[in-house]
Amino acid sequence: CGEYWRASNIGMGAFLHECGHMLTLSHTPTGIMLRGFNDYNRTFMARSPNWDGPVRQRDEAGAHWHRTDIIRLRHHPCLRLPSDPPLQPNELDEGGFDILPLDAGLQIQSENGITLIEVWVNGRYRIHREYTAENLEQRRNGSLPVGQSEKTADFPLMVVVDLEKWRSWAGGWEDSDKIELVLTSRGTSTFNFEDAYALVRQPHERDNSGNAVIKANQLGQGAMKDSQKFSARFSAKSIRSSFPKLRAVEIHSGSFIDGVKFVMEDGSKQQIGKCLGGNLTVVPIELDDDLDHIVVRSGWWIDGLEVVTAKGRSSGWKGGNGGSKHVLKPPAGYGWMGLSGSGAGWLDSLTMFYSKCT
Repeated sequence: CGEYWRASNIGMGAFLHECGHMLTLSHTPTGIMLRGFNDYNRTFMARSPNWDGPVRQRDEAGAHWHRTDIIRLRHHPCLRLPSDPPLQPNELDEGGFDILPLDAGLQIQSENGITLIEVWVNGRYRIHREYTAENLEQRRNGSLPVGQSEKTADFPLMVVVDLEKWRSWAGGWEDSDKIELVLTSRGTSTFNFEDAYALVRQPHERDNSGNAVIKANQLGQGAMKDSQKFSARFSAKSIRSSFPKLRAVEIHSGSFIDGVKFVMEDGSKQQIGKCLGGNLTVVPIELDDDLDHIVVRSGWWIDGLEVVTAKGRSSGWKGGNGGSKHVLKPPAGYGWMGLSGSGAGWLDSLTMFYSKCT
């Protein structure tokens, strides 16, 4: 019938498309991961039905991988090259993304390292920024215009996205447009941050001292049956605040985290979660110490965590080891202002709050 080539394109090309999904690729604006496999034959043949003249590379139409596909595949463990350096311990673990609002935009963090940030405007791909060993020197010598945080490593652990600078770089967008950031880590984890301005533009809570209390992204889904919301407010010693100072953290844990209680300087306690069971672990915080960070593993709920003070006192790991790894720690120049969360039988969400040091 003269149409066998179409069946071949769709049979092999669509199979390749599905293999792309298996290797973490999502749908892209052009190429095989759109519906470019309709032109799959042009990759291999000098001539094509219903086409005048030889098929040149620029005539291959959709038969290509989009650049964002190439970056993801370049770092996929199934496609590693013999010359690639060994993976570092932090690159082997499943790491998630932490998104912290700043005055100028967003601080994006991943313990795995960041390889790709895509900008989508109103559901359409606009532009991306990639981080590879191959372009590190270009980032450092200025031939690729990037921010200071993007020059630190092959795969930076933290990138500051100045939304106004990125708006200019991406050709502009309207204030009413929905800006989505698609984030990919060195460990090939992908996170769709659906509204980049949502955290930046949200109204800030203020303490009685006038400090703006900034809210980070939520960990865990907070969707368990009978889940209840909780909130604990305290302030770092570097902030003059009406919120109390911490003197200890009490963790109730078993297979997961049943809850966490925060002991204040006046002896009162505020808790996140119901704290109904599990074993008790107490982390004292001395007068010359303070809460530094909390390591969390989370997915659908909060699987486990570790509390660490500025002087290195640690609770040790409590709970389970599922989910992806996150580190709750205020950005440089900011300090802790508390946590909110939710839980039923165990914690199913956690959110960090912080303010500028005063």
